[in-house]
Amino acid sequence: MNIVCYNEVDDSLYISNLDVVGRSIMMRRALAILLSIIMMLTCYSPAFVSADKISSSSRDEKQRVTEVPEMRKSNSDTYLLSDGTYECVVYAEDKYFQDENGNYTKIDNTVEPVEYRNNANLYKFTNAANSVKVYFSDKKPSLLIKSGDETLAFSLVDSTAKTVRTGTKGNTYKFKDFDLRSDSCITYSEAREHTDFVYSVQNDCVKEYIILKDLSAPSEYLFEVDTSNYTIKKNNSDRLCVYNRQGKQVFEFGSLFAVDSAGKFTDKMEYIVEKVSDQKTTIKVAFTSDYLDDTERVFPVLIDPSVMVTGANKTKDTFVSSRYPTANYYMQNWLRTGHDETYELRRTYIKFDLPSFITADSISAAYMNIKYHSGSTPEVKAYRVTKHWTPSTLTWENRPRYNTVNVSSGTYQASNDWYKIYVTDIVRSWYAGTYKNYGFVLRDDVESTTSHWTTFYSSDAASPNKPELHIMYKEGQYLPYGTANKSIYVYPYSFNGTWQAAVNQSRYNWNNSSAPINFYTSSSSTNRIYVSQYDYDAYGITYALERSGSELTRFKIELNSRTITRDASTGNLANFIQSVLVHELGHTIWLADNPVTEQDSIMKYTRNRNIMISPTAYDIANVVAKYNKNGGK
Repeated sequence: MNIVCYNEVDDSLYISNLDVVGRSIMMRRALAILLSIIMMLTCYSPAFVSADKISSSSRDEKQRVTEVPEMRKSNSDTYLLSDGTYECVVYAEDKYFQDENGNYTKIDNTVEPVEYRNNANLYKFTNAANSVKVYFSDKKPSLLIKSGDETLAFSLVDSTAKTVRTGTKGNTYKFKDFDLRSDSCITYSEAREHTDFVYSVQNDCVKEYIILKDLSAPSEYLFEVDTSNYTIKKNNSDRLCVYNRQGKQVFEFGSLFAVDSAGKFTDKMEYIVEKVSDQKTTIKVAFTSDYLDDTERVFPVLIDPSVMVTGANKTKDTFVSSRYPTANYYMQNWLRTGHDETYELRRTYIKFDLPSFITADSISAAYMNIKYHSGSTPEVKAYRVTKHWTPSTLTWENRPRYNTVNVSSGTYQASNDWYKIYVTDIVRSWYAGTYKNYGFVLRDDVESTTSHWTTFYSSDAASPNKPELHIMYKEGQYLPYGTANKSIYVYPYSFNGTWQAAVNQSRYNWNNSSAPINFYTSSSSTNRIYVSQYDYDAYGITYALERSGSELTRFKIELNSRTITRDASTGNLANFIQSVLVHELGHTIWLADNPVTEQDSIMKYTRNRNIMISPTAYDIANVVAKYNKNGGK
């Protein structure tokens, strides 16, 4: 593989292992394009990254340098910041799923064409990328939900569907609190008389919206379910569920409710289940009141029965209402606080599953980021919930208590409609093991008047509106990875002038210290050092490209000639290069940025790069301790 690098003075390109170096403008442009392609292919490798401090132009504000893909979890992203610390963004639902290769892949529930046959049924649409797959017929409301080895197939009986449309072109309905027009939707027009069906695929469920256009629409709807390998019955929480032959609950039907176009709500509905044969079960969705006949009813009316995948339903936010004390609002697009006439008292519950690689003493700050939708200017605080709760069954009647110790700060507007709520003390207490993580309850400071209420977006809303928990933290003196061998090899490099000598000297600065390691060059090595003008503001970045457990087996170091040449003082370019590269080489032997010590360290961002070019006694002692402990080879 050829190495492409820039001259630190005139930006001319040098390429090692090529017989001819083109010098025309056309050749330079072609090579610049090649460099851009190489950068695109290498910079997004799934790797831990560590970086030397940002240049002086950006010192006053932390910036995201890059995402660290290897630290990605199903419900979180982690970013390296410009000061060497990290920002972990946690979501109240999964953002990624693990594909067949074990890689975390972004969930995409966009409904797209497919041909999938299951027994005698042919399905023509599905969601794009998710561990939970939902397949739809192109003829009528007939679908198949597949999660692992479990499948649930059901269809509307006596369907008269005329057209099937996907995405935003599917319908024109605009219910206040429901999103029926997104890329994850499919619409069946006139599925029954004066009735449309809209399905919306979510991360761990499929929402079914039955739209009654006028009073002549049916008041009940019958579905046929394939129960060849399943049984449908209520669980201990009085929820209608699907059980496999081993008696394991694998699917769950959401609570029924209806709302008209004026926002009038009812949960006076029921599922009526009848076992027809060994292979078939019918489920009837019906009203248990004269809700539809009310003279104040405003059509169209929406009925919401949804199907969740048991064990996969990881969306953990909802709200409760004192006016409807037994109603559950899980899977709605909104979170509510305050007091209004529709719901009376409203409180939001939200829980983030925390990544395990963060420690309590490493956290500098933690805040919730939540997006405002409507209502009063937010005056909300977060309280620590003290007991377990389940989003799909939470109601006003069974809501858990909360503690008023370590209450969050108030709500601060961050940008546009995004608001921050600082919860540092609560999050630290969870990581320290002082309290269990049962999540937060969000409540308004003012709950006594119906004129003060706020509605936020929930995790069921479309991205990028979902709630987030941001945890700012730093590593200790060591990274979670490093080379096991005391002899470390990099591929031979060829730079020009000052850079070649400075890069060589950087290796010697480690080799000539009393640290028990040595850096050599070898044509068989897969480790690389690059020099180029990069767009980011860091002086250098180390990418841990491959690891075996905590052992670093392949790395790449980038030196940013753009920022280094700009910020080096006159006559000290060679020193500045050495300071940056000695720092980056330190990352390959376990050393983390900014160790907490009053002693001098090559790993500190506050060092003088024009002067400090070698590892200090503190750095060497840490390397000795690490390799003595690990028994380096």
